[in-house]
Amino acid sequence: MNRVTQIVNYQNQSFDGVDPVTLCTPEAAQAVALYRDGLGFQVVQDLDWPAEPWRELWKLPEGGDMHVVELRKPRAHGGGIRIVHVPELPPVAGGRLPIQPGAFAWDFYVRDMAEAVERIKDLGWTFRSEPQRYPLFGQNFEVNEVMLEGPQGLLHALVEYIPGQHRCVLGVDENEDTSELIALVVVVTEVDAPREAMVSGLGADVAMDETFSGSEVERLLSLPSGSAFRMVLMRGPSRRSARFELLESIGGASTNPGIPHVIAPMPVPDLKRAIDQLRGHGIKAADPIRTGASFVAMAELAPGILIELR
Repeated sequence: MNRVTQIVNYQNQSFDGVDPVTLCTPEAAQAVALYRDGLGFQVVQDLDWPAEPWRELWKLPEGGDMHVVELRKPRAHGGGIRIVHVPELPPVAGGRLPIQPGAFAWDFYVRDMAEAVERIKDLGWTFRSEPQRYPLFGQNFEVNEVMLEGPQGLLHALVEYIPGQHRCVLGVDENEDTSELIALVVVVTEVDAPREAMVSGLGADVAMDETFSGSEVERLLSLPSGSAFRMVLMRGPSRRSARFELLESIGGASTNPGIPHVIAPMPVPDLKRAIDQLRGHGIKAADPIRTGASFVAMAELAPGILIELR
């Protein structure tokens, strides 16, 4: 199966990236250290958030106020990271395969692959395989990619930056050696329904809809031989990071039942309209709740995939 598809949605331009991608974790200090010291993000917010309404909105266990750290690349167009300390959550082990629905991976570009890998290894983190080079499906160029076993069982794809092909902060700031967060990848049991909700409901542009397979991809992700999966890449009109990517489950039984607790904030120009549009596509979208000076509404795009509309 080969789907080379680019759909630009001119009628409903609501979606324009996921920002800041939010990870709730009982091991927040380790996560912050990776993004700050290993990937060169800057801390722009470091404070406590009230338990309510955020624990209710984000479907977290009962507990007290939460410490929140937000990290960014100053000259990037979006692509921020928000780390929320939630000691009540269980730790999630690494080694996860794209089987269970929910957050699976975050993507970054790196200027020098060997240097980035060595720097991150020195911080005590491990990689799933050696870097793999393969032709990017549906494109006319190769990529060099490696998978980092990140916090809370999240894989982090590090892709060697190609000038003129990869749009990110590395193209505008020569002092950066790692990009902003480029993409949030989530696993779904089937792609079509959430894809339609994102495109027709929130106005996402489909930049790629391809099937990934082959020995390089199997080695990269430690997949069973003969595995293949469909991947849909979506972005908005200004190409703000992070992209939103749907990965169709490879199926089978999982040996690691844990799922990272990740929230996908999606700023929209008209909150009520976005809620109505998602509900029209059968998506569970809650009524807005006031959080300080603004309103936030949560939606469950698919099992385990929480969207924060604001």
